[in-house]
Parts: sequence; structure tokens; C-alpha cells
Amino acid sequence: MKRWGMLAKAREAFGEHELSTIEEWNPKTKRGEYFWAKPGTSMYHAHIIFRPGTIIVYGDVQPNLIFRQYDLDLPWLRGSIGSPEYLFQKCGVQERYDSELTKEYAIDCLLNWLDERADEEGHLDGNEEKEHDRLVKLFEYTSWDEPESAIEFFSEFDTNPYEYLAETYEAAGLTYVLAALQTFIEKLDQEETL
Repeated sequence: MKRWGMLAKAREAFGEHELSTIEEWNPKTKRGEYFWAKPGTSMYHAHIIFRPGTIIVYGDVQPNLIFRQYDLDLPWLRGSIGSPEYLFQKCGVQERYDSELTKEYAIDCLLNWLDERADEEGHLDGNEEKEHDRLVKLFEYTSWDEPESAIEFFSEFDTNPYEYLAETYEAAGLTYVLAALQTFIEKLDQEETL
């Protein structure tokens, strides 16, 4: 789904972060505690704490989250980090259709369509100009509050229209939490193999 389309940008925010181990992961006690931050700043820092059946993520990545279930631990996080929907379901965050983000994806589709067809000066030939006008009118008349209407718009492009329906979470900022957790796990795995 495109809902994680901003993930690459969010991951850039953690590119210079360093991992500080406060309490090393212990598989017997299911405990560990880490501080994930860029040296010299508290921007986008995260405390990541593991206790039996609990993972706590708090700091400058918002929202602060608590994952609670009897089997949640560092190996569980490693295994679930590739499935954001599953991961956030475990802390009770709900998804919803996001008409504004879907509309932004539609604008991207229109711009990509135009870039692929325009000549070096940005001109279209006669038939492509008519098609462009038709797509712009379709964009203007699409009811973005209705997912079915958005699907009709995206069906005009050579793509799976369902990939462009944006679903976001009630809590804003989860893309940065996901980026923090992914880059944290990558760094932790890298340090463990050294």
C-alpha cells in the first residue's frame, strides 16, 4: 500500500542516529533498554524498552506507544517490523481512509503521467493534450471522500487502483515511529554481527 510512501523520507531522519545500550537484551528475562538518537540533538530520539510481554517506545517520535501482549519481545519485533499494519494493531491504533492523502497520490499520478508524455519543453501532442484535459476534469469531479470514487480515478492509470487508496492511522506520526523501529532493528542487528 502507498500508505507508507513517506517511509523512505522518514528513515532519512534516523540516518545519523547512534545506538546506546542502557540494558542489553536478555532472552531469559525478556528485558532490554536502548536509546536511539543522533548525537548532539534530541530530535527524533527514541527510548525503546523491552519488558516481559511489553515494548515501550517513547521520546521525540510521536505518538508514544506501548505494545502489550504475553509474547511481545525483541525477537517478535524483529519478525513483525516488516508488517506495519500488524505491528500497530498490537498497540490498538486504528486505520482509517485518508481522502487528503489519497488526493495527494492522485496529483502525483497526474504529474507522473504528464512527465512521461511531455516533450523537453513540456508540451503534449494534440491527443495527449485532450487526454490530459480529460484526466484533470476527472480529478476535479472525483469525490475524494468516497473510496469508490477514488478507485474510479486511479483505474484510468496503468496501475492497481487499490494501491493508491491511502489509509492512515488515527495517531499521526506513526511513519516516524515505524522508521525509528526499523532503523533501530537494523543497527542492532548490524552491531550483533560485528
